[in-house]
Amino acid sequence: MPSIAGKAKIMDDRDVVSKYWAPGTGAWFGDLKDGVHKGDSTDPRVSVIEVVPEEIRYWYPTKGKVLRAVEIGVDAFTGQVASPGELRTITPVEVSVCFVVIEEYVFLK
Repeated sequence: MPSIAGKAKIMDDRDVVSKYWAPGTGAWFGDLKDGVHKGDSTDPRVSVIEVVPEEIRYWYPTKGKVLRAVEIGVDAFTGQVASPGELRTITPVEVSVCFVVIEEYVFLK
């Protein structure tokens, strides 16, 4: 699972909430039986959090599962530090390039 750092904002726009609403989401809110807090996309407790990433980090395995397990076992036994993969970073420049490509694709579609 990646680690994403960036700017976030809460969006209360009902059209945006409806766009991303899934039927199972209501289980997290429940119906308070007051006619307002119904646990659906119109519930004022429901918002969308938009995150604009500035940096993304993720772990990438450099060996297969068996070799990773062997390396971790050997290193644990010998007191060494296992490194069956590497931490990779998508920089702010790379993130911005990705968004430009995505936006162009969406607009061209």
